[in-house]
Amino acid sequence: EDSEVFYDAIEIMKEHPIEFGAVVHCFCSNLEIANAFLDANVGIKYFGIGGAIGDRANEGFIDMVKNMSLEKLLVETDAPYQHFETGDKRLVNSMTLFKVIDKIAELKGITPEEVMRVTYKNACEFYGFEE
Repeated sequence: EDSEVFYDAIEIMKEHPIEFGAVVHCFCSNLEIANAFLDANVGIKYFGIGGAIGDRANEGFIDMVKNMSLEKLLVETDAPYQHFETGDKRLVNSMTLFKVIDKIAELKGITPEEVMRVTYKNACEFYGFEE
């Protein structure tokens, strides 16, 4: 994995901080990179976890999802041209969210309902919706 691009992004954000908070969309890197975004204090509030958590996820990404606070995660469909599972002809779509939720729950050793409850709360907070 080439982490240089993430550190470049952090430096750019230090020069141009995000005023209202942001999501690192379609995040699929490791815990070190995620913590670097948070530690830089540049406005990153959440990491979007989507189809990349399927069967092609690397160990670093799996470790990040296991160890990152659920309060820092959002669930998303991410790129519609990805596949959740290798060999699956279906592209990622809104129904894939349930697979993403199940995988996060499995990795964290919690129920899918808990993942849904917390990530829904996170989304409401981020987008300014009432729960």
